[in-house]
Amino acid sequence: IQDLTEILLPAIIKRTEQIRSIAQDKFNQKKNIVSYAVGSHVSLRNPIATSALEAKFVGPFKVVMKNQGGAPILQDKTGELHPSKYPPEQLKSVSEEPTITGEEAHYIVEAIMAHRPIKNKKGIYEYLIRWKGYNADEDTWQVFEDFEDVNTIISYWRKLG
Repeated sequence: IQDLTEILLPAIIKRTEQIRSIAQDKFNQKKNIVSYAVGSHVSLRNPIATSALEAKFVGPFKVVMKNQGGAPILQDKTGELHPSKYPPEQLKSVSEEPTITGEEAHYIVEAIMAHRPIKNKKGIYEYLIRWKGYNADEDTWQVFEDFEDVNTIISYWRKLG
């Protein structure tokens, strides 16, 4: 019994620590730990992308702060905080190059309310848009080319069946 406590158990503990250390080193070599600075711009991996036509990333978002665990807290272009928190592996760094010039505002699509065909253009539609932060009186008809993100249209057609 003395051999067990003086020789065998310390040897088992030492070997276990060696194996754990080797496993940790392998894990660290495979994982690229990414940290995004506050103020940087990122895109978020699209969690519901189901087809090749859908964008793999959505955004851009601005990193406004980090939570206690270090996960970035994101803000969209309207200034609202993104409701979910995502690990850095779900994000991709993007450069924020202005796409709107002058004093133009940036509007976010809340929902597509309806569609209608465009005269003399077979298979081409206009979409009635409800803008985020606005009421039904301010809905407008927009063509496909006006959308920054085609996922909104794809989701609309999926809902219709």
